[in-house]
Amino acid sequence: MTSPFTAETPHTAIASDMVNRWWDYAADVAQHWTLFVDVLMQRANNMLAHEEAGLPPLLHFDYEMLLDGRTFERPANYALLRITRCGTDHPEERVRSRLPQRHGARSG
Repeated sequence: MTSPFTAETPHTAIASDMVNRWWDYAADVAQHWTLFVDVLMQRANNMLAHEEAGLPPLLHFDYEMLLDGRTFERPANYALLRITRCGTDHPEERVRSRLPQRHGARSG
């Protein structure tokens, strides 16, 4: 007579399948976690390099300050700028902005 613990039964096949699926899921979570931590580390390294460089501006364009919110009667943390020339990356391209039309808005 065979032992019930060594024979392949539907219950052991289901349990084995569940263990395999769980193992695959755990490996997937570990891989994604490793990628996530790597991205965080790269962002932190970029931030530290930016701080060591003296926090230079991230956007490259020439501008003229029209209003400085820090000089207002009630100081504010904003400024109104006029962009005079796009940065050194693509000086031939003009700076353009387009506001998306709101859903349901009618023209005219």
